[in-house]
Amino acid sequence: IQNEVDEMQIQNDVACAGDTTLSHFLSTTKWWASRNDTSVVWDGHCTFSQRESFAKTSKLAAMSVSDQPLTSPPRKRQASLRKIGKIGKRELVHSWNAVFKTRRQGKKSARRTAPTNIDVHTLACSSSMSQDASQDALPHPSKTYDGPTDVLRRFMDAVCDVAYKADLKRLGEEGLVQDFGEFRHHMTEKAAFNKANRAAGKEMVEWPMCISLSTMTDAQRQEMSREKLTAKLLSSVQSFTYTVCSEAAEARRLLRKAKLSTGRQAVLSKFGISDASLCNEFLLLPEPDKSIDDGFQPFDGRIGKLRYLALSLMLASSPLSKELVQLSMDFPETRDDPFDFDQHERDLIQRAHVAYPILNSHILTHITSGLVAVTGRARAEEGEHSIDSVVTDCRNFVQLGLIARVSQVLLSELAGFIDDSLLMETTKQMFGSDSLWSSFCATLIEILMIEIQMSNHGKTTSPQKSTEDPSLSVIHAIQKCEVEAMLFLSDIAVICQILTPNFFSGGVALDQQGRRLTLEDYLAAFQIDVSSLFNSSLSRQLVRSWQSKAMKQETNQLEFARHYHAKTWPVAALPQPDLPPGCLPLFGSSGVDIDMSLPHLRYLPKSYTDLYSKVSRMNDTDQTAVCLVTGRVLNAAGEGLCHKHAVRLCGGAGIFFLVQECQSLIIHGSKAAYVHSPYVDFYGETPHYRGRPLNLDADRLEILRGLWSGHLIRERVAAERASTRQVIIEGYY
Repeated sequence: IQNEVDEMQIQNDVACAGDTTLSHFLSTTKWWASRNDTSVVWDGHCTFSQRESFAKTSKLAAMSVSDQPLTSPPRKRQASLRKIGKIGKRELVHSWNAVFKTRRQGKKSARRTAPTNIDVHTLACSSSMSQDASQDALPHPSKTYDGPTDVLRRFMDAVCDVAYKADLKRLGEEGLVQDFGEFRHHMTEKAAFNKANRAAGKEMVEWPMCISLSTMTDAQRQEMSREKLTAKLLSSVQSFTYTVCSEAAEARRLLRKAKLSTGRQAVLSKFGISDASLCNEFLLLPEPDKSIDDGFQPFDGRIGKLRYLALSLMLASSPLSKELVQLSMDFPETRDDPFDFDQHERDLIQRAHVAYPILNSHILTHITSGLVAVTGRARAEEGEHSIDSVVTDCRNFVQLGLIARVSQVLLSELAGFIDDSLLMETTKQMFGSDSLWSSFCATLIEILMIEIQMSNHGKTTSPQKSTEDPSLSVIHAIQKCEVEAMLFLSDIAVICQILTPNFFSGGVALDQQGRRLTLEDYLAAFQIDVSSLFNSSLSRQLVRSWQSKAMKQETNQLEFARHYHAKTWPVAALPQPDLPPGCLPLFGSSGVDIDMSLPHLRYLPKSYTDLYSKVSRMNDTDQTAVCLVTGRVLNAAGEGLCHKHAVRLCGGAGIFFLVQECQSLIIHGSKAAYVHSPYVDFYGETPHYRGRPLNLDADRLEILRGLWSGHLIRERVAAERASTRQVIIEGYY
């Protein structure tokens, strides 16, 4: 009944689609291809396929299994694989030339590798090419081509390899096998299908051969190669997202520290920022101006240089933009797949998700993937899409991301009450609230609870309920959503400006009177009206679909750890603990989780004598180190514990204070180097003999903090080891 009511409301919404921006977008956009583009069909895993090219195959789908010959399973597998159009190096080279307009080299490369009738728009639905036609148009798999595409592919391989090695060191092989994480579906499938071989000590079967019931054909290999390339592209987008957030966080930190206008301007120039709010939450990047430096202002500074990486990701995403949007935005899928006759084989072979359901994932990465796909297609099809239409699509994706992020926080914070009638009554009382944000969150809670109650219908088990007052829990959850929404919008604003330099061309009013920006300021910058986000039944249907996918465990899918991440990266800066006078906080006290039962410090004492006394009571070894990021007290007597701690909790780059030696230690990988001590005497020196009282110097500690937050540890370790005679043995500390 609910679905019929929604369908009637959707038809009414389409008839008056211009009432709200999000309603019009959801009802008309081709990015929701499974609903609004009848020419393609989603295969349920990684690819859109053309309906017209496979009419004969769809007729086979209507045949019963008994009507088909006994030798049909292998032939059916080949038929199902014909829906996949090959995406090889020649298409990416053509897309590269279309994006970067390398005229001279592009023409030469096009004559050698690409036919003149290839259209980049066709590449977005690559499966529209039939298998027979693609045999002549595409190169032989064994034939290689040089060019920028090789660089791009190797770059994505390097990004994924570095991330995998870091996780392997941090979690260990056993821990990583249990959960490889998102965008590593090929590793998950390989581990799952080789589980018995691992236990028996037999030889491992490589992916993708391990998931095939028979010898794989060239078409099957092309399909698997395309899946793996898509996963690596999504992983590269994730790295891009993390890098942008890291640089933006460092810029905000330095802007908060800069007290004089000259120092503030130096920070803006260093990062390529044109303006920022006085409290530095909202960053504005420069727009191109041809009269100044030939319009290259957007590429200046540390943040501006990330545009080169963004352009490369746009290039790689343009041939498969629809697939990226579907995987990242997790739009509801249609069930009229003409290849459902292959369902019995799908049940035999369980596959892993190429991308997790959006509510179980890092939403900022998913929204960035959608934005990269939109802008990449627009650059590849230059002249076919106006700037306003691209910005409008990006704004709507941001609105969907805001809804998803708030839903994720609500599901996490209200997990104990999510099926409680008292919570429903409390939520209904908030619909008449004067606060638009509270009303928006209350509407979202109601939608989520309806979906959960429908999924739990007929089940005897009930979720564990909290003993807290439901009204207090709802208020606390809404306040948490407000904080997380501002964090999400502040970071996505920087990403939007990198991908589209004139995203805020209309201007954003930044308050320079010392007032902290509120959520209303962020919503106004993106032109988001939260009161109209759920005017359309399509948005309600989308939220229910997200929640259903986040909870549903499919029989033909390998299971993964399903969590709602209320606290995700980048984390909010938590209020600093009450510090004694003269004491200073640690570098990572706002977001690094450690075991509080182990010896640790919450802050750095003002006096070196007090620090020595505290550490001596926690660790009785001759050599003791204090991690300046987490506060963990470690044994530094040559057992390598500091290196292991840096790998596990600090991404392989650590910074420590050696208490007995009164020196700081920086670590990257297995290499380490000594740097200055933050504790000095009255003259600003660290004497080599005892007797003078030493106190914490804020400026010297800030230099160490800059090494950590500015990602300069690796560079400093290499420089110190190259310029000193006192070289530390690798892995010693």
